[in-house]
Amino acid sequence: MKNLFRIDLNLDKRIFGLDVMRMIAIMLVILLNGDPLVRRNFSWFPRFWHIDGVDLFFVLSGFLIGTILIKTFEKDGFNRPTLFHFWKFRWYRTLPNYYLILLVMIAFVYVSKDSMGGFSWKYFFFLQNFASSMPDFFSVAWSLTVEEWFYISFPLISIGIAKLFPKLKVKQVVLATILIFLFFPLAARFYFAYLAAPDGNFATMFERVNFEKYFRSRMILRLDSIGFGVLGAYIAYYYENIWKQHTWKVFAIGSVIYLFFRMYDFGPLFQSTFRFTICSFAILMFLPLASTVKTGPVRWAAPVTYISMISYSMYLIHRTLIMDGFRIYGGRPFSDLKAIVYYGLYFVLVFGLSALLYKYFELPMMKLRDRGAGKNNKKPASETRKPDHQTINTTGNTNVRMKQGISIPSAGRL
Repeated sequence: MKNLFRIDLNLDKRIFGLDVMRMIAIMLVILLNGDPLVRRNFSWFPRFWHIDGVDLFFVLSGFLIGTILIKTFEKDGFNRPTLFHFWKFRWYRTLPNYYLILLVMIAFVYVSKDSMGGFSWKYFFFLQNFASSMPDFFSVAWSLTVEEWFYISFPLISIGIAKLFPKLKVKQVVLATILIFLFFPLAARFYFAYLAAPDGNFATMFERVNFEKYFRSRMILRLDSIGFGVLGAYIAYYYENIWKQHTWKVFAIGSVIYLFFRMYDFGPLFQSTFRFTICSFAILMFLPLASTVKTGPVRWAAPVTYISMISYSMYLIHRTLIMDGFRIYGGRPFSDLKAIVYYGLYFVLVFGLSALLYKYFELPMMKLRDRGAGKNNKKPASETRKPDHQTINTTGNTNVRMKQGISIPSAGRL
């Protein structure tokens, strides 16, 4: 029975600081979305909304993906074969789990006779919240849309800039692309804010639109959160000495900035526009420390790494399958005892089912990808093992080696 959930952690091939960051992100998401199970019965129960776990995921994902792309562009240049190979490696990592859970959700709502809550064919192409509000069906998928379109658009725009301006160096092309991703979503948020309040009365804007659906989960408005992570990868790669200086001070300052702007209300317009920008930049300030903490205390390394590795599966199923199951079959209202039992069962199911999904589906799909890469005898530059440098591996299958021996783990979905 114990072997059923056992996962090879490869602790010597991971960066503990980034695993801690990923673990904190997923636990914040799990705690926040499990809150309805106990909130009605225990109003004193602590709330976990001051730190947005998805924002942590976005910036961390941008840092890891940015490292892969920068290394690939530096070695192989801007060309279609490299681009297609990058997409293949990313989509083998993210799409199988997504489509499996999507199909399970469709079957689940059909069997339970529950409302589909806005399901459409757009879910199969990550268009459900491209430029419109996110439907209620499979609601956590909003962040996956942001990630998938980032995977598509960032390298495409980089290649486009390189073709238009062939004299630019890789460093300049990447920086130009980053700037586009930082400023376009911010401008788009202002545009959508004015659409929501054409009379200029932004103070009452949230009475007319739902902040979560209208601003937070609309794909084209959130790409800059991942862009800040790529900015971190850019600084870490090209300005290594700056990246490694005063990591604790930078982390402390970033923490203060983040909590200040998350806890204090500066009005609907600021909350819908600049707050996303400032908070993503503050999270970027966590990364110099996180990326340099290679190992952790022995007693914490295994559980932190375990949760980090199954975090994508946890994210996909915790709200869509488990919380929806409680909502449909659990009955309302809960007694105090039932609330406690359901809350405990919620965590047992999230961890147990996620571990099984990771071990018996997600991991085999990644191994299938790697076997295909072996047959083709080609991997992206960022994922090629170099014997004269230490490599760090977060998923047990790919590596990103930065210059001068700095190692950053390959990206996993968060």
